[in-house]
Amino acid sequence: MRQRAARDQQRLDSGAVTSPKDLENLQHEITSLAKRQGDLEDVVLEVMERRESAQERVAELTERVGAVQGKVDDATARRDASFEEIDGEVASVTKEREVMAGSVPRTCWGSTTSSARSRAASARPSCTSAPARAAARNSPSPS
Repeated sequence: MRQRAARDQQRLDSGAVTSPKDLENLQHEITSLAKRQGDLEDVVLEVMERRESAQERVAELTERVGAVQGKVDDATARRDASFEEIDGEVASVTKEREVMAGSVPRTCWGSTTSSARSRAASARPSCTSAPARAAARNSPSPS
């Protein structure tokens, strides 16, 4: 557009166009090209401003994403630490249970249901002593 306006201006200044009608048309075209160039420059400036605004927004959102990702990473680390703690507690309790189960005599294990076991346990002394085991074997089982 600039080249065309420069070429038209050169034709006008050179005096090559002698017809008043052609001169008027050429001047009108030069004016129209200048106006169009101004309009396009305004559009370019507006686009540049919008681009700058969009880049600022992208930078802001990128920063926010980074902050949120930091929080997610922190929560993940805390979760993993809690899982490790829970796994440690499970292992410890399981080991304690195995030790306790190993110290309970087999005669106390019985194959009764849990409700029958609780009734039997309340009706008889502890299974850990030999006399209690003998008494439990000799007593009639609850039905």
